[in-house]
Amino acid sequence: MNNDDALRMIRRVLSDTLGVDADAVVPDAHLRDDLGLDSLDAIDLVAALQDELGEQIESTLIADVATVGEVAAQVRRRLATQ
Repeated sequence: MNNDDALRMIRRVLSDTLGVDADAVVPDAHLRDDLGLDSLDAIDLVAALQDELGEQIESTLIADVATVGEVAAQVRRRLATQ
C-alpha cells in the first residue's frame, strides 16, 4: 500500500467513523482538535481499520498519533512488516 492508497483509505474510514466531510480529512488535520476524535471514536476507528485491513490492529496505533498523516504512516508501517 503506497502513501496515496493509505491516505485514501484513512480519509474514507475517518469520514465514515467521525461523520466529517472527507475534504476535512487531510494529512495535517489533527485527529482530536480538527476532526473531533474522542476516546470512543478512537475505538471505533481501530475497529474500522481492522475491518478494512482484515487484520488485528493494536489500539496504540491511534493512541500514539496526532494527525491523519501519522495514522497513514502507522498503517503503512504495519502492512510493510507483514
